[in-house]
Amino acid sequence: MKRIVKLLSSIGSTEGEDKILLTILPDKGKYLDIGCSSPIKSSNTFLLYLNGWSGTCIDIRKIRRFKWIRPKDKFIQRTITDISEFKDYDLLNIDIDGIDLDILKTMIFYPRWICTEVCLPSQKKISEYLKSLSYRMIAKTIRNEIYQQ
Repeated sequence: MKRIVKLLSSIGSTEGEDKILLTILPDKGKYLDIGCSSPIKSSNTFLLYLNGWSGTCIDIRKIRRFKWIRPKDKFIQRTITDISEFKDYDLLNIDIDGIDLDILKTMIFYPRWICTEVCLPSQKKISEYLKSLSYRMIAKTIRNEIYQQ
């Protein structure tokens, strides 16, 4: 029983961002998940995936389980410094520890929703920047903020 509880507690986001997103987003859509780190554990997009969403997940590390666990998603292993090549996503989820704002400034598409980590000192100006693009914060956890345009 303890193993089951441990497994279930490791599924999805760490602070409920996935559940917040599930309540505010439409039934289906496309996400761009930058800094995804895992197909399940601490994932802000896994619950969306289970509920009909799909998208592109990017991380610097190779994650072999991704294709097996989330076959509808495209997984890209690489360092991201520019997201101008990506477009037509409903949700951008970004968590790349310190260079999030630099990456956001390379956007040429403007998703309706953005979930971004804001707990590091280098991420404090993200809110200001997103507000300048007509995004408004609609939810906040200790580590992340969710914006809607």
